Amino acid sequence: MAVYDRAKFERLQYGVPTDEWLAAARPIIDLHPYGDTALLYASDPAVRGKATETTLAYRPDVLEQAMLPFFDRTIPFDDKRRATLGRVAARFVDDTAGELARFLRYTTADEESFDYWQSRLRQVSPNCPMIQLTAIARSLKPRPGDEDEIARQAEQFASVAAKVGRRHLDRKEFDEADALLERAAKLSHDGQTYQVWAEVHAQKGDDRRWLEVLEAALEEPDFGLQHASIRCAIARKLLHAGKAEQALPYAGQAARTYSGEGIDLLAQCQEALRKWDRAEAVLKAGFERYPGTVGWYAFCRRTGKGDARAAETQLRQVLESGQLDRMRATEAGYELARLAGDATAMRRALENAPAVAAHPSTRLLFLLNDQPPPTGAALKEQLDGVIAAATAGDGPGVGGPRPELVALAKALADVGLEPAGRLDAAPLRALAAKLDSRKRCSLQYLLGLVLEREGRDDEAVAEWTECLKLADITYSMRTLAGAKLVARGVSADDFPPLEPMTGE
Repeated sequence: MAVYDRAKFERLQYGVPTDEWLAAARPIIDLHPYGDTALLYASDPAVRGKATETTLAYRPDVLEQAMLPFFDRTIPFDDKRRATLGRVAARFVDDTAGELARFLRYTTADEESFDYWQSRLRQVSPNCPMIQLTAIARSLKPRPGDEDEIARQAEQFASVAAKVGRRHLDRKEFDEADALLERAAKLSHDGQTYQVWAEVHAQKGDDRRWLEVLEAALEEPDFGLQHASIRCAIARKLLHAGKAEQALPYAGQAARTYSGEGIDLLAQCQEALRKWDRAEAVLKAGFERYPGTVGWYAFCRRTGKGDARAAETQLRQVLESGQLDRMRATEAGYELARLAGDATAMRRALENAPAVAAHPSTRLLFLLNDQPPPTGAALKEQLDGVIAAATAGDGPGVGGPRPELVALAKALADVGLEPAGRLDAAPLRALAAKLDSRKRCSLQYLLGLVLEREGRDDEAVAEWTECLKLADITYSMRTLAGAKLVARGVSADDFPPLEPMTGE
């Protein structure tokens, strides 16, 4: 596990070669039946490819409990496969608190089976906090006496206090959440718990107290990138509030740790302050540290500043080398295709990301970039799919029903996609004015594409200009809007000022 975790951290977090570490650890890897999964993070793409094949082929007849978290991290389970491995593991569970707690945490089971394993854990270790944690996580109805036991354990165990505090926060029970999360943070000294505690005050609208909690977290010991993560949270909130100058020192300190998030936020602060050369220098350094990241190229296209040709060339070289993992390769390929306005390439880039492809705004993006555009039954089928997905609002990243996307799709269904200048944009603009910042930007960008298709260029430019007021500088639709304007000769120096975000 240690070999695997360090190889993953070196490659994905530090962006450095893993060869030396994996060579030193090879005696351990070779002795372990699943040891070659550490090679998923080797520097050599061929070695990584072979490790992927063997990892996906595992069908263990015996699965030690200690390996459950390992499989949870390495193998892209589907629910059926996870259940199968859980049944295999269940045959070898010892009656010890550690094994039973691990089994409850890393396996799926129906409620009846889960109750059986939980009752065994109660018998072996009545005071084990995993009993309460798993019950809360599964939203199980408390048994008689459970609430008293949870309250008692929350006094002693940070994990229980954090879990119950999070439950109160989700229910908007702020006083209860505040007390429990404060206790959890001070017991655990954990940066993530401090951030959840701070969220209580953010949701109450008390930004002063929110900042005080996070500043207190910076007084705790710094494990890993804990302080960098907290400084990023502070910088992002200040930046989205239109306070880039105040965000800059927090982002700068986070970036000095070579945190990828810190690098991105430092560049965003510089971009918000229109310090174009400094923003590009930060993103170029970030690309050198984390090859294949799209920030440098997106910045150049979004602003018209920097060396877009060099950024694109280097991004394509990294992508074609095969050294990126699947998620990062998908991101890079999609960014290149999206900024090129190539719907076919967009769909191809998202073959390994079906959830992103199914998002209603992504479907509209495909549709409005199709050449030639679909008509008749084909157009109706695609728009019906958008309307259904946006109405349900239950896909990953959709965030609930999206009435603005439903409205746009219905308007397109009425007029089609022929360049005849027939869509009535007024109702959509009125709807956009009522939306939170990101949703408004998405609708404005997509509406601009429709207006451009209909030859209403001045109106399209007006919609895209509105997108550029969004303080979430790297938001995908804002980037696309900036690229559209830059292509028409608009200088980033003339972009409108950023406005504080709404709906965060």
